[in-house]
Amino acid sequence: MRNDRVVLRPMTPEDLVRVAMIQQASPEAASWEPAEYLKYRCVVAECGGEVAGFAVVHEVAPGEIELLNLAVLPSLRRQGVGRALIGAFPAGSDIYLEVRESNRIAQELYLSTGFRLIGRRPGYYEGPTEDAIVMLRQKC
Repeated sequence: MRNDRVVLRPMTPEDLVRVAMIQQASPEAASWEPAEYLKYRCVVAECGGEVAGFAVVHEVAPGEIELLNLAVLPSLRRQGVGRALIGAFPAGSDIYLEVRESNRIAQELYLSTGFRLIGRRPGYYEGPTEDAIVMLRQKC
């Protein structure tokens, strides 16, 4: 799959069942009650008319956002869906995120899209307890 076959759009309440399924299939991603995502800026990626991934951000301050969660169906990873989701957010903002230390695939994606390591949060994640790698993509 190429990036031009990914359609991005705002998340709607009708997407929540599919988002919950993607989240359940992605134990390395954050696990929230899907309806809570609608309180934030949320984007879904469709492939072939089906929701294949989603991303949720929160504006912390003007020009600064935090990526709260990003998940893609395991069968569609490394096919441009995650990269398209990251590209949905403004280049004019600093974007912060935390990612599990063991989630090397996500770290590779973030590094390849302009993020850099800026810190570590010991014991940040539960189930299992794990450090978070803190990353930043500075505005262009």
